[in-house]
Amino acid sequence: MDALDQASELDMRLCAAYVGEQVAKNKRHSHHESLPHCLECGDEIPKARQDAQQGCEYCVTCQELDDKGKL
Repeated sequence: MDALDQASELDMRLCAAYVGEQVAKNKRHSHHESLPHCLECGDEIPKARQDAQQGCEYCVTCQELDDKGKL
C-alpha cells in the first residue's frame, strides 16, 4: 500500500468516526425535552428554540461553538 492509499484509508476512517459521533450526539439529543437553560453558559434558552430544536441543551451561541468542536 503506497502513501496515497494510506492517506485515503485514514481519511475514510476519520470521516466514519466523525459521522458516528454526530449520529450518537443526535440520538442523545432527540430522546429528551429541551433544557430551559444552556448547559455551557447557563443563559436561558428561548422557548422558540426549545420548541424548534427538540432536545436542545445549548443556547445558539454555545451550539455554534459545539458544532465547530470548540466546547
